[in-house]
Amino acid sequence: MPVLLKKIFSLFFLCACAQAACAASPERGTDGERPRGGAALSPSESAKLLEGGLSYFMRGDYSAAQELFKSVSKKDAEDFGVARYYIASMDAYDGKKDEAYANFLEAVKYAPKQIGALAALQYAKLADANGDYGLVLRNLPPSAEAAGAPKLLDYYIAKSRLADKSDARGKSDFYARLEREFELADSAFADAYVYERNSGDELFAGDGFSPRSPSSPAARARAKMLLSAGGAAGGPSGSSADGLGGGGSAGEKIGAEFASAGFLAKVRAAEDGSAKDLEGLEKALASDDRHAPFAWRAAFALARERFAAGDYEKAAEFSGEAVLLAPPDLRLSWPAVMLRGDALRMLKLYDAARECYLKVAMSKLLRGEPLAESLYKCGVCWYEQKAWGKAHPYFERVYIVFFKFEYWGARAYYYDASTLLMMGERRDAAAVLLEYFKRAKDKTSKIYLDARKLYREQWGESRAFERAKSRAGE
Repeated sequence: MPVLLKKIFSLFFLCACAQAACAASPERGTDGERPRGGAALSPSESAKLLEGGLSYFMRGDYSAAQELFKSVSKKDAEDFGVARYYIASMDAYDGKKDEAYANFLEAVKYAPKQIGALAALQYAKLADANGDYGLVLRNLPPSAEAAGAPKLLDYYIAKSRLADKSDARGKSDFYARLEREFELADSAFADAYVYERNSGDELFAGDGFSPRSPSSPAARARAKMLLSAGGAAGGPSGSSADGLGGGGSAGEKIGAEFASAGFLAKVRAAEDGSAKDLEGLEKALASDDRHAPFAWRAAFALARERFAAGDYEKAAEFSGEAVLLAPPDLRLSWPAVMLRGDALRMLKLYDAARECYLKVAMSKLLRGEPLAESLYKCGVCWYEQKAWGKAHPYFERVYIVFFKFEYWGARAYYYDASTLLMMGERRDAAAVLLEYFKRAKDKTSKIYLDARKLYREQWGESRAFERAKSRAGE
């Protein structure tokens, strides 16, 4: 599916929000069949269509989901509004922004209050993503309070006024509020500004904002993140963009004293190791902070911490949430996808793990090491399942194409040799190890020493040198 320009819109985050809101509604039917004939729909029939659409959506059959959602009668206003929210979400993800705008506004008008408020926020995010700031000012209430929406909506409304050249007070009002909000520990407004400016938002390019005299821990933390952001920086574990101010001096940390100073600072502290207790991130993800553009990074930090502790079920849960909340741009989110695969593999859910790895491997947006890692781990899944014939091609491709990433290439050589031995291909296994010994740059690593040990056990050291010499002369 195509993505929108400037920023990325997350379909799954939008619909997860609506699903959570639906969970608070009365129980609905589960039959997704479209009623026959032209009779008007009863509320129960609309509810069945809505639930059927959700069922198809969760299975990834989006065309069937849209068909059922579009069949919900406008006479059943609340069901109609919820259906329009889902349709708008899919339209936005498909790049059909005009249709998405119209359907979000229908959801604002007809959906139950909780979903209508989310629709207002997502309408504002979509308009911001496309630079359609005027739509926010024309079509939404003047404040989050008036819309009954999360406070983050105030940020997008104020930002739209800032972008409106005809609004004489838009700029002064935005920065006056930003100065006030900078001091608050719980400020979605200030956190969103820091994140978006550090991410390279054109509207803030060269604005020169710096708090006059930051006095609270939250203000000092945000000021530090602004100062340490060196333009577009690197996201978590090698992703390509960072709004957390991670581009400063090598190894610079936000500091333990700031680890509880606002949601953005908590995420940064979790990522750079300043924070040891990540309970605050869990609480934030259960609150309106979940709507922040960087919330997926909080879930990813929790997933890494749980994985390191050996709690693979929780790691799979949090990494899944990170993938759910992240923009659908694998250049940003591939580490979360990979970690989810790792957690699922540790749980021996191999098919689900491979699905994650292949999502990275088959992406046209990614090159180099992410591909090497994902292909190697696909091989490991098959290896652990003792499917030797399926593991071998993955390992072989990694060391042939990606050996410059020696961490993965070395492991691919070792496990491919072990795989070939299990297949009874002793000669090929020996050749693979000898080729590795010849190409290896790091001859002190554990994997290299393990490979030498494997060769000695199978063929003896003298045989290794004899074969190596023979190969060198070929």
